[in-house]
Amino acid sequence: MSTQTNSLQDLKKRIRIELLKRRKMLDCAWVARASDIIQQKVLTLEEFSSADTVFCYISVDNEVDTKLIIEQTWKMQKNLCVPLFVPEFNEYKAVKFTADMSLIPGHRGIPEPSANAYDFIPIEKVDIAIVPGIAFDQFGGRLGRGAGVYDTFLSSSRHSPFKVGLAFEMQVIDKVPMEDNDVLMDAVITEERLIRVSVHK
Repeated sequence: MSTQTNSLQDLKKRIRIELLKRRKMLDCAWVARASDIIQQKVLTLEEFSSADTVFCYISVDNEVDTKLIIEQTWKMQKNLCVPLFVPEFNEYKAVKFTADMSLIPGHRGIPEPSANAYDFIPIEKVDIAIVPGIAFDQFGGRLGRGAGVYDTFLSSSRHSPFKVGLAFEMQVIDKVPMEDNDVLMDAVITEERLIRVSVHK
């Protein structure tokens, strides 16, 4: 690993530590209110309205809540899929998630559907992907937890869904340190704004 790569990883680590600490300190009532504002913005997106299949993360640890998005996706009779960690591949796969399925703690304690058999949805079928992150920027840059599982999933096909990162405004920084295999978002939504990334650079 080169010195430049080492310094980039160190920078990412410092940003993660700082923003996770700040996010953990957010008031639960404020998180709920801000999450509602953010989710309402998602629901008004043309890309959401026209989507047949929606991929959405299940929130944890003071992330932007996604319960309303999930419930509305079911109500609108769209196909909903969520991330399921597959240990043998060390990566996320999208699985169909229905209202009658329960959730159990999965990879890193993140909730996952519990089922005897899973209906895996190829990313080629996903029209819009709702993605979590620790930090974002106005250029579509995203900083995740560091394992690269979302980047691997989102870049696993030539077909790329419309990718939306959800975050609180305090998670939007000037510039996310990016590597070649990091996937850019098409939009970032906070309680204060909707950032559409028109050109990826």
